[in-house]
Amino acid sequence: DTEFSVEATEMNIATSYESVPLIKTLAPVAGYSRGDVSAAVDMNMKLDDALKPILETVSGKGRITTSGLKVEGFLPVSKIGSLLDMDQLDTLDIGEASLDFVVDDGQVTTPPFDFAVNDIFVTASGTTGFDRTLDWVLEMTIPSSYIGPRGKQLVTGLLDKLPLKVPDISLPDTLLIDARIRGIVSDPEIGLDIARTATRMSERAARGIGERITGALKDRLLPDSADTTTQEPGQQSLLKGIDGQLKTILGGGGQDTTATEQKADTSKTDSSSAKEKGLPDLLKSLF
Repeated sequence: DTEFSVEATEMNIATSYESVPLIKTLAPVAGYSRGDVSAAVDMNMKLDDALKPILETVSGKGRITTSGLKVEGFLPVSKIGSLLDMDQLDTLDIGEASLDFVVDDGQVTTPPFDFAVNDIFVTASGTTGFDRTLDWVLEMTIPSSYIGPRGKQLVTGLLDKLPLKVPDISLPDTLLIDARIRGIVSDPEIGLDIARTATRMSERAARGIGERITGALKDRLLPDSADTTTQEPGQQSLLKGIDGQLKTILGGGGQDTTATEQKADTSKTDSSSAKEKGLPDLLKSLF
């Protein structure tokens, strides 16, 4: 076996991609990138008779940092932009960022890391195969003003899947969009994680409704509720009970936020029925 450790500071990523064949295998995105990166890498591998790495034996770990990187024309990301009808993902101007990675069994695994691009905040994680296969998740916080009509129609469709039906709901200023990237670099498959996106939006809507209902109930039942120093223990207990029941009814009672799309669809009827029944029952008990 051959072991080596490398530490490099501010190396040009485009030049490195062309001169180090192993980078093409480990990080195909580097071929679409411009800028400088620093790296600390520990690797272990076997070499063939021509002293080239035998890919199936490559293992190791490392960290890559950058103070500025531009990624252009990387299809797995630009297709997300197309799906959401936005062009801010066509060119990624990434500021400071760092990521760790582990190489093993023909894959490069990257645990979650954060970066910002064009006012979009991203948490990314996933695996890249030596065969250029991808399995990544991007959790994105996107200004809704960036998303075009087709994208907003898609997001509105997600809202329609919410267990809690909120009439005339408008899109918030910031949207939480989770995207899954699969397939291969040259032909990626893009899908939105509908279950988690819907759950996040549902919780946000539920919090807003819960705050309004709780405030109205407090004002009606306990006119002096704004001054907690004058409340009797029984009053405080009642307010906590209201808050707790609303969280259970509106928030889904701590449901699994990693459910698959199919699971979200099959459970929608039951959860909607429970919530539609629970809210009137709560209000009846109070009035």
